[in-house]
Amino acid sequence: MPCKSVTTRELSDAGTRPQVLVISKQTALEAKLEVAELRARCFEGKIIALLYEAPSEEDLIELYRIGIDNCIAGSDSNDLLYAVVHAAAMERQSNQMDELVAGNVTLKARSRTVTVSDVAVNLGPTGFDVLHLFLNRAGIAISREQILAYIRPHGAIDVRMIDAVVSRVRRKLEVAGVSGLKITSLRSVGYRLDVGS
Repeated sequence: MPCKSVTTRELSDAGTRPQVLVISKQTALEAKLEVAELRARCFEGKIIALLYEAPSEEDLIELYRIGIDNCIAGSDSNDLLYAVVHAAAMERQSNQMDELVAGNVTLKARSRTVTVSDVAVNLGPTGFDVLHLFLNRAGIAISREQILAYIRPHGAIDVRMIDAVVSRVRRKLEVAGVSGLKITSLRSVGYRLDVGS
């Protein structure tokens, strides 16, 4: 799996699109600047910040808000970095799969259908895309801005509307009798899909 550490200029100049980009930075501030620039350039791969020291909770929240996928701090992080990169590869594999299953929910990407215990559930195009994103990134914090960027093709949706969309998806799944997964709200960050809940 392509995984390299390059500058944003190198990324732009080479036209390279690695699946995982590890940015090694001394401080959270430096990481925030680079993540913001990468996302502004529409880099769609995973971004992992490998920081010299642990960021404050405020810095970590800001990193997630602007689109970082994971943050690893400290010098003894090789095993953790390997695990995170491996998880990203597994997620990419699931993105290429037509069928995603969690609990009693099945999502079929090609036919754009969702079933709960083999009963069809109509989430609408925006709701479908939100659930697709959550299933592909189960267990990972997703900011409202990341959700917005993912569903924007369906029209001019304001970031403040994300909560309403997620609430509708939750309600429809609950009415259908969902089990084995839960959409968890993360204060000041966004959401996370917990499987096995």
